[in-house]
Amino acid sequence: IFDKWLGDYITSFHNYLVLQGPVEESPLAEIIQTPGRNGVRKMEYQAWSKFCMDNYLSAGDRLKFTFYNIAKSNRVDVDVDRVVI
Repeated sequence: IFDKWLGDYITSFHNYLVLQGPVEESPLAEIIQTPGRNGVRKMEYQAWSKFCMDNYLSAGDRLKFTFYNIAKSNRVDVDVDRVVI
């Protein structure tokens, strides 16, 4: 279950978060960002509920997260069974 604790824990290791989902249609959307030289804006984690409403996500949707650590060029994929709003 993706909740605030898990989001904070994951983003303590990865400073850029991209959501790919829902599974049926896989649009990419930024959830959490940090400021960068290339003009990347910061989006607070507290906007999670609004993000879910804006993208028609609800409890039970299957999501796929891709985490990028741009400095180290790492990529970590995490599948989430349920979303908590």
